[in-house]
Amino acid sequence: MTNHASSFPLTVIEWLREHAPYSYGLLYIHNDEDPKDHDGFVVYRLAKNVITKVEDRLLYPVIGMVE
Repeated sequence: MTNHASSFPLTVIEWLREHAPYSYGLLYIHNDEDPKDHDGFVVYRLAKNVITKVEDRLLYPVIGMVE
């Protein structure tokens, strides 16, 4: 994706929820321009046809862990 915030990844996971109801997965988004979540990932979980925002417990903080 580009280096600027975009809603495209959420559009894709919403499309999956609507068109493939038995799909599941995780979507990790890192947005360093977000004043609240700039040092970590925002994680969206698709399970049982519901998208929920969940806390990232694996890659937080980005500085030091990923970079």
